Amino acid sequence: MPSFSEFLEKLKHGPSDVLGVDVRPDGVHIVLMGRSGNVSSLVAAATLPAVSIEGGSVPPLKVPAKFKAPYVSLATEGEDASVKLLSLPNPHEHDLEERLLTGLNLKDAKGHRIGYKIIVEGHGKQESVLLAASLAESEAATLFQLFPSRRPAPYSVELSGLAAMSAFAAGPGVEHKAKAVAVLDIGTGFSCFAAFNRNVPVVCQRLDTGTRSILQRVRESLGVDADTARGIVTDGAFDVSDIAGEVAGRMLNRIAVSRDFIERREGCRLRTLYISGALEAAKEIVRQMESAFEVVKWNPLESLNASDGAIPSGLAEPSCFAAAVGACLSTLEPK
Repeated sequence: MPSFSEFLEKLKHGPSDVLGVDVRPDGVHIVLMGRSGNVSSLVAAATLPAVSIEGGSVPPLKVPAKFKAPYVSLATEGEDASVKLLSLPNPHEHDLEERLLTGLNLKDAKGHRIGYKIIVEGHGKQESVLLAASLAESEAATLFQLFPSRRPAPYSVELSGLAAMSAFAAGPGVEHKAKAVAVLDIGTGFSCFAAFNRNVPVVCQRLDTGTRSILQRVRESLGVDADTARGIVTDGAFDVSDIAGEVAGRMLNRIAVSRDFIERREGCRLRTLYISGALEAAKEIVRQMESAFEVVKWNPLESLNASDGAIPSGLAEPSCFAAAVGACLSTLEPK
């Protein structure tokens, strides 16, 4: 049995095994990861049936036995969430919470979970750069109902888009640490776009466009139900590029504006775009991005050390696991 000092030292360095769970309306993506020393490894990955958290009450999540872990790190898109990259002077002063609320366009902290991370520490007159985010407390509380007792115990909760960016920064971002590169994680209701210069985020945006926007537009135009619309979009039996293009075009225009701003401010060229997420239902978004960027369809499981059999053959859409991987990596990283 470990001594109390050994227990404290282990707690300081975080868990050595964690279950990452990304809860999205189109499916629940889970990964089990472990850490030995400073090396994190993938143990198992799977997609479970979709879970709706809109009603504020959900039954416990049934996780296969091989995914047993002492802790779980949760991720969700967040219907009423905010993400901002803020430049603030003296972030350690007593009024930081008030300035975060202003930056996130929140009246007060009541009903919200607010978190931030200092990306660049300012010195002297130089401002610090903070990545700030908020999530409705009610949504976090609903997520915790998925794991109501004992193991695994909820360790953290964050936004799926930001978790995906953590996975990117620890993976392909390291390979591009000498230049500028962009990443887009496509979700169901929301997506997340970020740009990194020397693997430091210089922009991070939450976009209110995702596969749901595409499917809704197809349903309205063709008068079909949700399942039929999804089949049309993913199977490519009908050409819906004109219909889906309206949605994808708006996303591309917003990203293009951000790219122009970044290139002027950072003095760089932003040409490579990594894309993860629900790519089968977002084919038109991918196609339009390919008209403006060198697109890399990113599989977040490929860049990990993996145990034998960790990635099952025929795993549907490996690109959807970025957020689950990122949630794990953030927890496993020594504190």
